[in-house]
Amino acid sequence: MPAPARPGWYVPPAGRIWLLITGVLLLVGIVRNINLLALLGSVLLAVFALQALAAGRGLRRLQVRRWCDEVLRQGVPCRIEIRLVNDSTRPAPGVWIEDTAQPLGWYIDRVEGLGRYTCRGEVVPQQRGWFTFGLLLADSGYPFGLVRQRVEVCPPLEVLVLPRPGKLSREQFRRHLRGNDPRGERSRQSGLPHEMARADFHGLRPYRLGDSMRSVHWRTSARRGQLMVKEFEDVPGEDLLMVFDPVAQEEDDLERAVTLAATIVDEWCQRRGNRLILAVAGKDLEIVEGVTGPELARRALKALAVVQRPTGPIAPFAAALRPYVPRSAAAVVVAGGPSGHADELEAVLGRAVTVLDARQPEELPFYRPPEGDV
Repeated sequence: MPAPARPGWYVPPAGRIWLLITGVLLLVGIVRNINLLALLGSVLLAVFALQALAAGRGLRRLQVRRWCDEVLRQGVPCRIEIRLVNDSTRPAPGVWIEDTAQPLGWYIDRVEGLGRYTCRGEVVPQQRGWFTFGLLLADSGYPFGLVRQRVEVCPPLEVLVLPRPGKLSREQFRRHLRGNDPRGERSRQSGLPHEMARADFHGLRPYRLGDSMRSVHWRTSARRGQLMVKEFEDVPGEDLLMVFDPVAQEEDDLERAVTLAATIVDEWCQRRGNRLILAVAGKDLEIVEGVTGPELARRALKALAVVQRPTGPIAPFAAALRPYVPRSAAAVVVAGGPSGHADELEAVLGRAVTVLDARQPEELPFYRPPEGDV
């Protein structure tokens, strides 16, 4: 793998050949006392020196800024835009702009004085996690290209690449949570989205600020002379607790588990108003929770983007989750293999926990991995 380009002067192959010819002419002319060859060699050497002085003189007057897509996804093309401005009235001819870390480059034949130029390109991040765009270097060897100069015009940029989700059938997934528990138990996920269709009638209580007027029992209110509100027993809605277990024998197994978890997060956050709790187990427990929507999806996917296989034992975490989990939430563990945390979670939460093994997609009929994934 070639070393990355660095700022400074350098001699390209054409310049090396020029110097070789110059050296041969000077050597033969001086040793053999052939003045014409010595004179020709001297002229070639003077041209090379003048080229070295002229190379890249206009580069330092260039102002360059770089933009990329706000959200980067694994395996999805990312658009790059380079905006270049010449602050001087003098033109800068023959400018090459390149990224030292990515296969990106643009050639501008002539940057006019006070001119503005926009260059565009794209890269495809192949891995989730931190992705680095390198130094942007401006390179010029005008007029002859015997000596070239590179100048740094933009610092490196590090961005986070979110994992690529697959496809999830929400209805099939809910049925799986209700009826396909490996222990034969049923998670009580009902999926009734409307707050008035949530449970059986339980009783009456005085009206409190913030209560829906639809819940007011008007006959009793008229009889008692104050607003009385109907209370309902809680029945599970579409709240979800998802525990991500990063323990995996192979790196590919971890990647499959991350993709599965990212798919569930992406689908669950398409509908607003439910609660999603993502707990990433590890040496330290990371909890991302809130009301479903784009902002929560972004935070949860960022947490999954940087997951690595743990180098030590996972700290106990089930008890720490109890305050975050609504009574109505279904509970799942996503892993890249067998996970031993389901029993602990069931004991603490008092409900069935479904384990999703990403290594066996044939047992997950509601899930389809991204194209290219096994």
